[in-house]
Amino acid sequence: GYLPERELGPGEVVIVTPEGVRTLVKPGEDMKICTFLWVYYGYPSSSYEGISVEKMRYNCGSLLAQRDDVKPDIVAGVPDSGIAHAIGYSNESGIPFSRPFIKYTPTWPRSFMPTIQSQRNLIAKMKLIPVHDLIQDKSLLLIDDSIVRGTQLSETTEFLYQSGAKEVHIRPACPPILYACKYLNFSRSTSEMDLITRRTIKELEGEGKNVNLSAYSNPETPEFQEMVRRIGVKLNFTTLRYHRLDDMIQHTVAYSDDDPTIAMFSILNGTAYDRLVASINISPTIGCWTPQLGLAIQKQWFEGETPQGKENFHKPMGFQAFFGIVLV
Repeated sequence: GYLPERELGPGEVVIVTPEGVRTLVKPGEDMKICTFLWVYYGYPSSSYEGISVEKMRYNCGSLLAQRDDVKPDIVAGVPDSGIAHAIGYSNESGIPFSRPFIKYTPTWPRSFMPTIQSQRNLIAKMKLIPVHDLIQDKSLLLIDDSIVRGTQLSETTEFLYQSGAKEVHIRPACPPILYACKYLNFSRSTSEMDLITRRTIKELEGEGKNVNLSAYSNPETPEFQEMVRRIGVKLNFTTLRYHRLDDMIQHTVAYSDDDPTIAMFSILNGTAYDRLVASINISPTIGCWTPQLGLAIQKQWFEGETPQGKENFHKPMGFQAFFGIVLV
């Protein structure tokens, strides 16, 4: 075991020796942290910004249950990150938690690691071993961390039907992902149209139309509800309901002026402001250092709707940026 010493700050680099901890790079002041650390990436015993990964997942599962009205026979989580969310849902709803399939882990890596999608799908499928007595003729509610392309969860659902499940209700612990992420391998795509949400929106809106994506990020709008309905039909779910963004933030952020930036989602229910950002950098090229002027137009949200009502923030709650580099 271990005892926590302290949390590293933004961009901080330290070296640990038998004599102690020495800072090589001092922490910056601007914290930008991704909510996917809590939802999926983080190890269950980890804590970020003083918020426990495991406890956050219990709390998110609890909020999913509070907004739900289906009555399945059992609640289950897709191993591993979905399990804690499912336990939270089960504790809140009183519906028994069960493990209708077991993940075989000795030889297979995490399924999002391979760069080839077919390999990801094969590993994800081969890792799951059904427990037929817990599936046959059962109505199951299944919680996974997120839906990106929809391929793996669709195959998992089909796997449960083939194993005798009567119903499969899906509850992703992450709100609909409308934008690809250049930092995380799970959504590194050649096109944002790889995302199940964007493909569905294209079907709804048609080709070549300038789409207002904010309508598809607000769970209260007809556009959002129709998108979710179509995704559920397409992936053969009995029902589909996503975790809400405001509910997720409720358990990853203690609302105050010192909130970390939640940068994973580019659209929030709040007022947006535009600003122009300029920076000068010196980058190495072959044989010399080249000065560069960077320009960015950012759309940032400094207020938003929270479970406590409208809140103002000194730091942006989300952003869209359009960057250009000019050689000096």
